[in-house]
Amino acid sequence: MKSIIAGFILFANLLAMSADLGKINGESVDKMPYAVIVKIEGRVKVLPADSIKKHNALKDELLFKGDKLITYTDAKVLIELADSSKVVLNEKAELTLVDHENLDQASGEVYYKIKQRSGSQGLSVKTPFSIIGIKGTEFIVDTAQGGEIALNEGLVGVASLHAEFELHKKKMMADYEAFKSKQMQEFEAYKAQANDEVVTYVKTFDLQSNRLLRFGDASDCEAACESKVDEHDFTDETKQRFAYYQEMIEE
Repeated sequence: MKSIIAGFILFANLLAMSADLGKINGESVDKMPYAVIVKIEGRVKVLPADSIKKHNALKDELLFKGDKLITYTDAKVLIELADSSKVVLNEKAELTLVDHENLDQASGEVYYKIKQRSGSQGLSVKTPFSIIGIKGTEFIVDTAQGGEIALNEGLVGVASLHAEFELHKKKMMADYEAFKSKQMQEFEAYKAQANDEVVTYVKTFDLQSNRLLRFGDASDCEAACESKVDEHDFTDETKQRFAYYQEMIEE
């Protein structure tokens, strides 16, 4: 396993330094491995890009451009990308390695721990409800019930697939300090106003760390939109989910 990871690191360095990204040592980059399977729990399948037949995933198996990973009930799989980033598919998930800069998550819950990348080598994750642009961060995407993105650290950009989002956020109480010295009654009146929602219509926006997005049905929007999006604080359940995945990749 260590030799495979060492080879992966060497490949990533070659890819970064190569002036001709089309080939490395005469071999097409597309034929080089994009990821390696580190850990498997339960039933996991691989659908190779050049095949219509799935096969059972194997520990230490190399994955290539266009390969799709599929997990079944009670199954999980941990993969490591060429830059040592970690990705965990929970049960009933599908993830395609489109290329070095793009992943396609069709279903299920997937945990991403992505290494810091330069502006020209960012990673994009396409989901059924948005496109997520990242450079170095830790987050979870769940496609169930309309979709959810939970960001533990870093910053991600969220882009609509088609129309604008109807984004619902709580107003930030940025002027709290200015009101600390005032009477409690006056502050409570201000706080009630500050906690109102702000609704905006946007095609792209940034999600800050320790925040969670839930994507709803477009029919819930006040105007025509891609979907209604509500931003929330982390819950204890969200923190526990991150702790679970963090323990898995560190074992």
